[in-house]
Amino acid sequence: MASVDEVKAFIEPIWVDDAEDEPDMFAAVRANINLQQLSRVASQVRPGFADKLPSVGSFNILFPLRFEDGMRWLAKVPVNGVPGKWDQLSVDAMISEVNTMRLLSRKTTIPLPEVFGFDSTTENDVKCPFILLSFISGKPLYDVWFGHRLSGVDMETTHARRMRALSDIGAAMSQLGKFSFNSSGFVKFDEEGNPSGVGPSRCLDYQEMVDRTWGNEDDSEDPIDDDSGDPIDDDSEDPIYIEVPAFEDPQQQYNFFLDLHPRTNPFERGVNLLLKELIKGIPQPTNVNPFVLAHPDFDIQNFLVSEDGQLLGIIDWDGVCCSARSHGNEAYPSWLTRDWDPLMYNDQQSMDEGKEPDGCWEDSPETLQIYRIAYDEIMSKFRKRDADINLTRISLITESLMIAAVDPRCRHVIVDKIIHEISKMLELVEPLYFTELAEAFAGDSFGEEMRATLERGMKKLFQDAR
Repeated sequence: MASVDEVKAFIEPIWVDDAEDEPDMFAAVRANINLQQLSRVASQVRPGFADKLPSVGSFNILFPLRFEDGMRWLAKVPVNGVPGKWDQLSVDAMISEVNTMRLLSRKTTIPLPEVFGFDSTTENDVKCPFILLSFISGKPLYDVWFGHRLSGVDMETTHARRMRALSDIGAAMSQLGKFSFNSSGFVKFDEEGNPSGVGPSRCLDYQEMVDRTWGNEDDSEDPIDDDSGDPIDDDSEDPIYIEVPAFEDPQQQYNFFLDLHPRTNPFERGVNLLLKELIKGIPQPTNVNPFVLAHPDFDIQNFLVSEDGQLLGIIDWDGVCCSARSHGNEAYPSWLTRDWDPLMYNDQQSMDEGKEPDGCWEDSPETLQIYRIAYDEIMSKFRKRDADINLTRISLITESLMIAAVDPRCRHVIVDKIIHEISKMLELVEPLYFTELAEAFAGDSFGEEMRATLERGMKKLFQDAR
């Protein structure tokens, strides 16, 4: 077995040489963590050493650990896992994440990393909180989903692999329905590791992070610190978290951030009021607990598959909590609803013309609709016969509404798209316009007739959404 000094000598040169390539927000963890002790902690369980450069996600660093018998683990360290940044809210989040993952490992067949151990404090030999996880070998679903773009796979084979992945993902997500509650938030556990209730959760505060970067110019559409158009000189990239209360009303979960950051700028206030009016139209199921356990980031990067699309692992359970059923475990995967988030959706048409994307590859709206219909059919196999709402189908709209409520960067374009779709579905002689409606709400000149039109439009949208 390699000595601690040999391990340190192996890791540090790579770590230092590549430091400039890591996001700045990981600098504090990079400076604070004791890599010798991290190796020792893992070796207390079985002999081993960290074997290559750590990888970074959005808010975690993953340290690979390789053992003498070939077993591989990962040590996950959160970006804010240093003294002065690591608070009780983060401690609670890590404990809930670990206990929820262990619960799912015991009670479901969902493929997820096994938790071997954790420490939720900074007062340990490693000097950072960490979770020791099993390593799941597999291909990122993105690489298989776009195999026809990235690997020269024919479209027929790619389609078969996509369908295999969606079928397995639907079967996994349906199992989360076993865990439902009367309120939203992190699941609490008793000493035996069994659920004992639900409490407040932790979420990113996107409005605060936007204001930190651009300044708060009383909610102007493009807030800046001066006339230069440049962001404020603030080099902090740390995530800003906030405690979210446990709600018993699903609508409160949607409205939380809108109420947390009330707008004083008239137009922005009107946009928020318009968004709240749309949220009122969300149907909620009856005769069931209103909240259900759901993956916190149901996106393509968190799924590992075999070459033929078989699901091998679902990762990144950081922030797992109970969500309203209308955007819970039966919702569409977010990569199937990309076209309903216009700010994040890339120019797919240019990709069809052979242009390499600056970001990720995209499917066309028509293709996304085909796979949404397919996923809805997959989820119908697990849906209760007496279900009064098709939660999968309506999630095309509810997921967009939640994104708009949480992230001010996406708010305008999403609300604009929904208003456009309502006008199209209702075949209105005089179309509805986002800016006019927002101004009407801001000026308290929004009449009951127009309110009724919006209500009718939302019902139609949820009914016909595909």
